[in-house]
Amino acid sequence: MIYYEDLLNVPYKPHGRTPQEGFDCIGLPIFCVKRSGRHLKDPWYDRLKIPHEEIKSYILQGLNVREIPAPKADELVSFSYKGNVHCGYLIDKNNVLHVTPLNGVKLSPLAAMGAAVFYEVINENNMV
Repeated sequence: MIYYEDLLNVPYKPHGRTPQEGFDCIGLPIFCVKRSGRHLKDPWYDRLKIPHEEIKSYILQGLNVREIPAPKADELVSFSYKGNVHCGYLIDKNNVLHVTPLNGVKLSPLAAMGAAVFYEVINENNMV
């Protein structure tokens, strides 16, 4: 499990990728994956509007991830948040670190997120 306490309350910022500037919802997982010693691609940086029905295929094609059947610590989750597709970083199987425009970075129970899809970051050389 990564150290995350210093990220709590970091403000939301569109296109944000560091604690100093703030995070958007993909910037936070990218930073957390990096903190865990891995790399997660950042294909959303230039494509801001993704239709909800395309998000799963876009994630699987655009990121170096694969879907997994259950939550796993230090991996990713996507879910609907206030009608929008949202993503976060799983601190453990029950809690997700994510960022919202009103509250910044916060830790929430995964159970409060509703229907979720889980992804593990994979080495790009091992992608199938």
